[in-house]
Amino acid sequence: MVTFAGGTNGTIQLGDAATDNVVFNADVNSNIIPNTNNAYDLGSSSQQWRNLYVSGNVSIGGTLTYEDVTNIDSIGIITARSNIDCNGNLDVSGTSSFGDNITVTSTDTGSSAAPEFKLFRNSASPADADYLGQIKFAGESDIGVERNYAKITGKILDASNGSEDGIIEFAH
Repeated sequence: MVTFAGGTNGTIQLGDAATDNVVFNADVNSNIIPNTNNAYDLGSSSQQWRNLYVSGNVSIGGTLTYEDVTNIDSIGIITARSNIDCNGNLDVSGTSSFGDNITVTSTDTGSSAAPEFKLFRNSASPADADYLGQIKFAGESDIGVERNYAKITGKILDASNGSEDGIIEFAH
């Protein structure tokens, strides 16, 4: 075991140039805390850490940027207290909740239909009269109970290959 003690100013310096290396062949058995808050980086844009394995909570102040990410996989809940900007496709499956407004914007200058909002029912056994999706317009009654006041429903009229047909139902 080697113990280092800081000099008169409490500083221990390892190396004196960016080309020097510090190699650990042991576990770190303490917290690693910067001396000054919000002043030091872990890695750089040209010298990045490869993987990060964390158990517990991760707190990030500022912007979290995903570059060249194929998937973001969460076993729990991902919460954003402000905006999530998605430049590309956003696929949401399962039960999801969104507060306030959702805006879908297209900057396409062509004549194609855009933006597109797609409700996809991925059924293993589609059949005539199956419901495909529904948009519900809900609000509170005069006693504060949530009620559905209107809905738009997509339904399969004919699921036969080559003659597929659907209907839109409006209800209130």
